Amino acid sequence: MALGTNRFARAKVFKDPIFNLSGSTLHVYMILLTSKKPLGIREIQRIAGFKSPNSARHHIEKLMELGYVLRTRDGYIAVKPRSSLLSAFVVLRDYLIPRTLFYALATTIFLIAYLLLKIPNVDWYSLMFIAAINILLWKDSIVLLNRMNQIKKAGIASREVKTFSKTY
Repeated sequence: MALGTNRFARAKVFKDPIFNLSGSTLHVYMILLTSKKPLGIREIQRIAGFKSPNSARHHIEKLMELGYVLRTRDGYIAVKPRSSLLSAFVVLRDYLIPRTLFYALATTIFLIAYLLLKIPNVDWYSLMFIAAINILLWKDSIVLLNRMNQIKKAGIASREVKTFSKTY
């Protein structure tokens, strides 16, 4: 076996729930991820729209085997792997907001303040540097929002979960 093939195979085994899960299992994971408190089987069943608690239990057990869900005294909670695409998001209320969006907003405010305070003698190198960082941060934020919306359009994510750009 070639060394390059082996490396590619290892790279494919990526512990990201967005890529490892699909359908109803990812739906249940997203419900648990955005929940503010541990949820029980019946609560998950109701939110996900399953007809029986056994369906919810099946998906929870599958998620527990993969290490994406932990059982607590009060119910089940989602675990967010550090290497996951989801680690680039912050859950604020029921919204998934890209972390880079906060940095993009801060650099935009800084850029506007710099322009307003330094109008007579603007340093063009500083202005271009701040503008370039600002553009990159906004681009990253938009790419992350589009990626989550693509996942939602594919029917993978829960209707209860919202991204900053669209409410479902």
